[in-house]
Amino acid sequence: MPKLSVRRLLLLLAVLFSSFSLIAQRNIVGKIRDSVGPVVGATITVKGANTATLTGIDGGFSLLMPKGRSVLIISSVGYSTKEIKLKDDELSVEVILELSKNNLDEIVITGYTA
Repeated sequence: MPKLSVRRLLLLLAVLFSSFSLIAQRNIVGKIRDSVGPVVGATITVKGANTATLTGIDGGFSLLMPKGRSVLIISSVGYSTKEIKLKDDELSVEVILELSKNNLDEIVITGYTA
């Protein structure tokens, strides 16, 4: 049997463990809308994880949910934040956001450039 160098062995182990972490995730897709239509730019975050994404122009999104996590937090300016608990086998979701009771008269956006 040929000798494996330490570098090759470490590379093999890294590939093996990274493939296990991909198996432990599931791809969640969905649409976020309100009573009128799609909500563009809504933030979808996995509760307790550093995973988040934004909705596109059609209100659609896709994200990888880590194993052991099942709650999505959906938020957008002007809407009430919602928490959605997904079932273990659930791979898609459609959420209807409601307008926030606290109406905002003014929003200040600050941009920085490098």
